[in-house]
Amino acid sequence: MSADAEFARVAREYLDDRAERHPDIATGLGDHRFDARLADPSAQALDDERRALDGWAARLAAVNHGTLSAEHMALMTDRGFQEEGEAAGKWRRAQLTSAQLASYYVGYSEISDLATTCGRPSPA
Repeated sequence: MSADAEFARVAREYLDDRAERHPDIATGLGDHRFDARLADPSAQALDDERRALDGWAARLAAVNHGTLSAEHMALMTDRGFQEEGEAAGKWRRAQLTSAQLASYYVGYSEISDLATTCGRPSPA
């Protein structure tokens, strides 16, 4: 599988996992697949989340970043409304810590909603 395809697959699966683990956030962002669920604030759920985030970070780190196409940078710059340096920095931080992944999901969703509200094409 190409690095681009693997990156896209990891990103899709992460976003689905994030929405399922945090149905309240997903609903607030317009993803209604998990509306019937409540957030789980238990210690076990937090431990599961930590393990899952470590797994996502490991999967992201395993992608051959040197062979990713310029398309992935363009997703953050052209369609994500970021400067190239900012996008490159976020990519480096996402490789170092899984904590960044969740904030990018929320940020992307908010920018997408704003673009739609302003009549611009969604960054998706």
